[in-house]
Amino acid sequence: MGARQPWERFGARLGGLFSIDLRSLALFRVLLAIAILYSALILAPDLGAFFTDQGVLDRSAQRAAAPYGRISLLMLSGALWPAVLVWIGLVLAALALLFGWRARIAAFLAWVFYLSFAGRNGMIMQGGDSLIILLLFWAMFLPVSALFSVDAAIANEDHRAAPPYLSAATVGLLLQVVHVYVFGALLKTSPIWREDGAAVWLAIHLDSFATPLGFWLRHFILLTGFLTFFVLLLELLAPCLLFFPDARQRVRTVALAMLAAMHVGFRLFLDIGHFWLVSLASLAAFLPAPVWDRIAARYWRPEQRRIEIWYDRDCGFCLKTARLLREFFLPRAVPIRPAQDDPRIGALLERENSWVVVDGSGRERLRWDAVAFVMRQSPLLRPLGWLAGLYGAVGLGRPTYRLIGNSRGALGRLTGALFRPRAVIFRPGRAVSSLLALVIALCFGWNMREHFKDAAESGPYGVAVQRAAGAFGFTQRWSMFAPYPATADGYPLIAATMGGGSVLDLFRRPPAPPEAVAPTQVRDHFPSYRWRKYINNIAFLPEEERRERFRAYAAWACRRANTDVAAHARALRVSIDFIGARTIEGGRRAPIRWPIGAWDCPGPP
Repeated sequence: MGARQPWERFGARLGGLFSIDLRSLALFRVLLAIAILYSALILAPDLGAFFTDQGVLDRSAQRAAAPYGRISLLMLSGALWPAVLVWIGLVLAALALLFGWRARIAAFLAWVFYLSFAGRNGMIMQGGDSLIILLLFWAMFLPVSALFSVDAAIANEDHRAAPPYLSAATVGLLLQVVHVYVFGALLKTSPIWREDGAAVWLAIHLDSFATPLGFWLRHFILLTGFLTFFVLLLELLAPCLLFFPDARQRVRTVALAMLAAMHVGFRLFLDIGHFWLVSLASLAAFLPAPVWDRIAARYWRPEQRRIEIWYDRDCGFCLKTARLLREFFLPRAVPIRPAQDDPRIGALLERENSWVVVDGSGRERLRWDAVAFVMRQSPLLRPLGWLAGLYGAVGLGRPTYRLIGNSRGALGRLTGALFRPRAVIFRPGRAVSSLLALVIALCFGWNMREHFKDAAESGPYGVAVQRAAGAFGFTQRWSMFAPYPATADGYPLIAATMGGGSVLDLFRRPPAPPEAVAPTQVRDHFPSYRWRKYINNIAFLPEEERRERFRAYAAWACRRANTDVAAHARALRVSIDFIGARTIEGGRRAPIRWPIGAWDCPGPP
């Protein structure tokens, strides 16, 4: 064959830039699932407050606030039980995604459930939620469980040496990640970002965001100026750096390190919820093969590669268990063989009624000791091995192993139904690829629309396209601290007159007398960052709408305070003031106090 033409070499290089290593997809899947679980954990205590008609935002108010909102199962009912069921579904889907069990189906279910929460109450949602929804969409069309997963273990397929995966979905995922940075930077139009370099300094002066490290950083205005320009330039240059066409992809690797450091820095100095974690998950998709090759060369020791696993040929459950343990804790090259193929090992298995693990030095390990030994081999998951060893040391390992051994028949039938081998490499057909190409174009066009919103408010889309894009979570606007950071924030004081004549602040949990001075750490005054998002969202609405939102909030606070209390101890009337501060010249925080309104508490239902 002759040498390839220049355009062919360019096409091959371009395809390499938009392909994703299967190991990167595995890390992407795991981090995305962890971010979803973290978000669900934060939501759990407030399902009734945020997602029912008896909470702070009923369905009619949500429809008015977001006419092109996302599809939501929770818009079908205002009761609590649907929110609980959707939350349980989201957690189960995220766990399945974490372990890579039917991962693309799990991604679809997680996408539906997350859309349901986002579509039910947009007042508490942030950029991290929009990004999770978009990443889950692309995960549905990617082989995210090709490695380090239950699916790969059961299928007994080893794709570690497979070439990077390329499809319309990889192009869509990588471009979506880049959209967050470049369009986020383009929306930062204020001189505070582009000329004064004061954006980071202003952001860390928001008391409801600043961590203790953020308060410390306020003293270093020159450093915050450098960080402002660093963030802006890094976001603007992200497409060039992440798609730089060097053969070893060193520029991409350095760019990933800087972007990851930026997100970790955001979290250290500012309480920005889970956005930083979702962003790290998205960046994982860019990790190039040379990085993984260097990690793989050092990850396993030579003696670990000499480990052998022997199982009972007549036990399908035993074979599946051995494959699962190898997938997560051992080199894939470790052989798994029927013990009956070796007379000595077979006799040992029959005599001890145990599987046999032969370690790198030739020592034979049995029963729970073998389980704990295998789980200690992975440097990443070694703490699980320590826990397994402790479990055995307190005398629980042997009876647990005996119980499992005595239940092999039932467990075999169960695992046979749950863990059926399936192909883990997904290749979308032409129709699916064409649909994904349309989504890619839609997402790019929507970001352009948001950037030029002032010049063309209606954008290039009709109402039907806007409704569809909103319903499926494709609408996006990466406007964190854009066009400039807010200069004011605060928290509500909900002064409730109780039946006995005392006054309690219902915003505090549990309710307590109002504090005379503002809390030192305002962010800790909020039950979670979801409440901070909600309060600051409604506090800066136009006056009439702000009063209506706070009225609904006051009614919910009354109902919450009056649940299961005697009549004489109930809250009778509440007044709400918004208390905060505004950053002014010199970095001083000028206090603000806005009277919102006063209302009688609703009676018992």
